[in-house]
Amino acid sequence: MLLKFPCRAPVLTVREISTAAALAELRPEWTDLFERCPAATVFQSPEWLLGWWRHFGGAPLWVLALRQDDRLAGLAPFYVYRNTVVLLGNGVSDYLDVLVEPGLETAGASAILAHLDAHRERWEQCDFRQLRPNSPLAMVPVPADWSEYLASDDPCMSATLTNFPGALSPHFLKKLDYEARYLGRLGTVTWEQASPENFTELFDAFRKLHAARWSLRREPDLLADETVAAFHAETARQLLTRGMLRLHALRQGERIVACCYGFAHRGQISFYAGGFDPDFARHGIGNLSVFHAMNAAAREGAETFDFLRGCEPYKARWGARESSTLRRCLAHPGAGADIRKDVPA
Repeated sequence: MLLKFPCRAPVLTVREISTAAALAELRPEWTDLFERCPAATVFQSPEWLLGWWRHFGGAPLWVLALRQDDRLAGLAPFYVYRNTVVLLGNGVSDYLDVLVEPGLETAGASAILAHLDAHRERWEQCDFRQLRPNSPLAMVPVPADWSEYLASDDPCMSATLTNFPGALSPHFLKKLDYEARYLGRLGTVTWEQASPENFTELFDAFRKLHAARWSLRREPDLLADETVAAFHAETARQLLTRGMLRLHALRQGERIVACCYGFAHRGQISFYAGGFDPDFARHGIGNLSVFHAMNAAAREGAETFDFLRGCEPYKARWGARESSTLRRCLAHPGAGADIRKDVPA
C-alpha cells in the first residue's frame, strides 16, 4: 500500500536590509546564491547591483533577504522611489529580477509579496520592469485585495550559437569576408580581449569609439552621462575580475578602431554596446567587430549571444529572434489611485 503524506511548505524567514554596508556584507552569500540560480543574468550579480547602488542610489533601500534555516535562499533587491517599490538596476539593466533558490521560486516570491503586504504603509505601488515571462515576480499570484496591471516591456533579441557562423546567410558571409580582406589590405589587423593589464586602455577606447559612433547620428551616446560612465568603468573592472567581462578590441596597426562591450554568464554572452571609428564605417567595421565577438563566444562554448534590448534590424542579420519582457505593476487598496492610469499599454 502506498502511503501519502502532505508536503510541508518550506519555511522562509525574511530579513530587511536598509543600508549599503549591510548589503555589501551579504556579498559572499549573494554570490553563492547567484551561482546557484540558473536563470540569473549578470544584471542580478553583486558586482552589477552594488555598483549600481553606489552610483545611482539615494532613495530608501529595502532589500529583502530570504533564509531557509541559516542559508540565503532568496534576495529581492528593492528600493522605494516616490512611494513605489522598484528593483535595483532600473534603467541600465536589460533584465531585472529577484534571486530565489531553485525549487523555491513560488514559495520565495510568495514570501516577498507577503512581506510587502504586511508593510503596505511604506509604499503605494510596485513597478517591476524588464521581467522575463518565467520570473518569479511575473508569475506569483498577488494578495486578493491588490490590483495589478501587466504590460509588455522592451523586448530583447538573442541568437543561438549552435551552428555559428553556418546559420548566417551566404550573402552576408560573403560580405563579411570581403570586408575583412579589405581591412587587412589597409594594414595589420589584430584582435584582443580585455585583461587586467590592458583594461584601462581598452575601456577608454570603447568609450571614445562608442561616442564617435553615435555622433554620426547626432545623438547622445550610452556613456555621455558621467555617472553612467563611472558606473560602467567600475563595474566592468569588477566583472573582469570575476571572469564575466567580454570587452573585445580591433586594432588596425597600433590604433584601436572598434570595440564590443559585453558580459558572459552560464553559456550566454550579453552584447551591451559597441563602437567604432567613423573613418572605418564604410569598411563594415561594425559588422566585423560583432562577428568576432560572436565567433569568440562560440569558441568558448557559449550557447547564446544576447543582443539585449531593442529590435534594431541589424540584429536579425545575425539570426537573433525577439523575446518578450514584462512590466508588472501592483497596488494595494490604500494606494488610492488607479494603477492603470500610470502604466502605458
